[in-house]
Amino acid sequence: NIIISEPELPENAYGSPETLDILTWNIEHFPKHNNTIDTLSSIISDLYVDIVALQEIEDTQSLYEVAEQLGDNWVAYRADINEQVYGELSYLINTDEVSILQSPYTILHQYEYDFAWRLPYVLKISYNNTEYTLINIHYKCCDGSEDRRLQSSIYLDQYISNNLSNDRVVLLGDFNDLLIDSYNVFDPFLNESDEYYFADYYIAEDPSMIPYWSYPSWPSHIDHILITNEIFNTEYDAITVRVDEIFFNSFNNYDNLVSDHRPVGIRISD
Repeated sequence: NIIISEPELPENAYGSPETLDILTWNIEHFPKHNNTIDTLSSIISDLYVDIVALQEIEDTQSLYEVAEQLGDNWVAYRADINEQVYGELSYLINTDEVSILQSPYTILHQYEYDFAWRLPYVLKISYNNTEYTLINIHYKCCDGSEDRRLQSSIYLDQYISNNLSNDRVVLLGDFNDLLIDSYNVFDPFLNESDEYYFADYYIAEDPSMIPYWSYPSWPSHIDHILITNEIFNTEYDAITVRVDEIFFNSFNNYDNLVSDHRPVGIRISD
């Protein structure tokens, strides 16, 4: 008889062998410290996830070093370098559980200005013989740029409707805006509740969830995960992963070594 045992999960695991585990994570000015690469590699390894969609990746070689430290099963992709870009969109992918169907590519090139020259970065993968399309984004920041963020939502809605209408789409990243607001840049998605759902919406609407806001230094919740209706009938849950509390003795230490954003994750079961 052969006994097949499940892998032993790290103590601080977010993911599991039974779920597709995805994070979005703005790693501010990566790498912002001499120890950022080692620290980030250790955290991701302990979180036990399959895909990390990253924003603000400044250095390609440093990203490759993270993948190398994570192990031979990990690969890294970074969007094309553009001198006008403030940090690039990137992916880290654990190929033990995930098959990459197509190398990541950028879309909506004609709208570079609205996306602040950080074009949406698309990744097509298969998990347990089910295909998913991830779109990693980083909207324009700050007050006064609401119209650009709204236009970005409009263009993404149109792109998904025209090109990915039957795909299981996960749109995730640093959206740089609140889900609940009088002038809501997410109306193109929120007004189509039969098509889209922000899996982290409950964090924004429930005051008791303030400790789970993704950007404590403001404080605000501006990193989100949007899913399309092809995922509605699956089991899933989303949460901000408070890595500053799990792995550090203060948010300042986490901020100094890694980022001013926390990661937001989603776990999907087929």
